[in-house]
Amino acid sequence: MLPKEAEYGHARAWPARPSAVSRLIDVNFILPDMIAKALAGMPTARAMAWAEDQVKAALQGKLETKGR
Repeated sequence: MLPKEAEYGHARAWPARPSAVSRLIDVNFILPDMIAKALAGMPTARAMAWAEDQVKAALQGKLETKGR
């Protein structure tokens, strides 16, 4: 462990409490995929809109698990 590492470490989904929705977002790699889309040339606003739609689908229970 690095000095003072614990001061900056947080649980997943922080500051919200961990939940089934936050786990679903993690398992489906929504945030990493958003960044990958932007780096691959998709306009940033469009990549963010895609991620927002995915998070909304997760909140509504419409997102299926596709994680590994």
